[in-house]
Amino acid sequence: MRRKFTSKTYLKVLLAAGALAVIGGGAGTFASFTAQTTNAGNYFATGTLLMDNTANGGTACHSSGDLAANSATCSTLFTIDSLPTGGGVQWATLKLSNVGTLDSSNIQFAASQACATAINDIGGPTFTGANDLCPQLKIYIAETNSTYDHADTAGDDSDNALGCAYGTSSGAAAGEGCAFATQTLATLPSSSTSLTLASGGSGNTLLQLTHGQSRYFVIGVQAPDLANSYQNRKATFNLTWKLNQA
Repeated sequence: MRRKFTSKTYLKVLLAAGALAVIGGGAGTFASFTAQTTNAGNYFATGTLLMDNTANGGTACHSSGDLAANSATCSTLFTIDSLPTGGGVQWATLKLSNVGTLDSSNIQFAASQACATAINDIGGPTFTGANDLCPQLKIYIAETNSTYDHADTAGDDSDNALGCAYGTSSGAAAGEGCAFATQTLATLPSSSTSLTLASGGSGNTLLQLTHGQSRYFVIGVQAPDLANSYQNRKATFNLTWKLNQA
């Protein structure tokens, strides 16, 4: 007995044929193309801003001596037991080097201990004055080169002074450095103050302290003609130097 071929049966046949076509067709295809790249080994690290302080040509003092404060106590600049009067000048030299890996945008300094006058306890019967010595001692800081040659009088261009880093300039011409004017040990800044750096000074191409480079300074202190009331007095102060990252 022949079965009747209904539309429902025909639809089932079509669905079965479609399924076989999908299965059969997928068996012979290939995967699509791909491409990829990788940025490997990424990291962040910090550089260093470290300073060497060499006073009066002595042993360099490294700022990493106390990393907690990023500072170290270095050699004394001045140890004058018998200060000459009548305009006598005392000199100190200072070499500041950037021994880190980063450039410094400037050099700053401050009187971390304000100048204070006390009795100079040297023992024995001595005349004891009562006047404050700090405002009587004039100071300047001049930038120079590695020979530490500097100007000590206005108009002296036979030296290698690069400019007046702190104080009053003695003239517009290059090499005239500083003049003793109104800056004294009593007026030294108590907060960080930028030195006036020479452009291109000491191998630095900008107004900064390039890593691996140094800058050289002479510090002058002048005593006036002092009266007896300044006898047996001692002025004490600290100077701190600071580098800031460029």
